[in-house]
Amino acid sequence: MVIENKILTGKKFSLVPIEDQHYEVLQNIFLNHSAVYRYTSLGNTPASFARWFVLAQQQRAWVVVEHTDNKPIGSTRLYNVDEKAGAVTIGYTWYHPDWRGSGINDEVKFLLLSYVFDELKFNRVTFEVNR
Repeated sequence: MVIENKILTGKKFSLVPIEDQHYEVLQNIFLNHSAVYRYTSLGNTPASFARWFVLAQQQRAWVVVEHTDNKPIGSTRLYNVDEKAGAVTIGYTWYHPDWRGSGINDEVKFLLLSYVFDELKFNRVTFEVNR
C-alpha cells in the first residue's frame, strides 16, 4: 500500500500536498519567525530551508492552508511508514506563530489520525515532539 498524499479537508483548515508553489510563503514563515525554526536542527538560513523543503517533498509532506484566504500557514507530515506493521509517525509540524492557540493543531491532527486509521487502516500512530 502506498500512502497517497491527497488533500485532507477540515472545517477551518485543509492539508494540501506540498508543491513548488508553496516554497516562498513557507520560507518566509520559516526564516522570519524564531518560534518556527528554533525547534528544528536546521537553523534559519535560506540553505537550511531549501534542505528542509526538498526532504518535505520527498516525504510527501502537507501544507496547512487556512480556508478564509487559502494561504499556507504551516506544514506537517507522516514519516517512518511501516506498512507491514500498520504504523506511522506524525511530526515535522509547525505553524505560523499567529495561529498558535487557534485550535489549528487539534484539527490538523484529527485530519491526519482520521486518514491513518479510517482510510489507511493502520493500527499504530506515534508522535514525535520536541520542546
